[in-house]
Amino acid sequence: MNYQKLSTAAHKVIMELESDKLSCTSDDTKQSIKNQMIFIKKYADQNIDPRIKLDGNQFTYGIISSREFSSPDELEIKALIDDVSKMLEKITSNEKN
Repeated sequence: MNYQKLSTAAHKVIMELESDKLSCTSDDTKQSIKNQMIFIKKYADQNIDPRIKLDGNQFTYGIISSREFSSPDELEIKALIDDVSKMLEKITSNEKN
């Protein structure tokens, strides 16, 4: 797994959440996803699988974004969020091989 790519992908989501593009999305939704991306980026920067630092919890950003993001502008950030998920899935598939 390329943790640098994961960090960069999480950073892109953070930057999009901080932009004014999602004016219709609640601040709580944006903050929840942003906090999770900050967490992912923090550990990816250390070359650590962020999921092992969850202490039994799970990421919820995928569920939140699926429910909340549906307009054309929001689909752009949804795609960035999906990229983060795909990279985390690659970590799992690489560990199994």
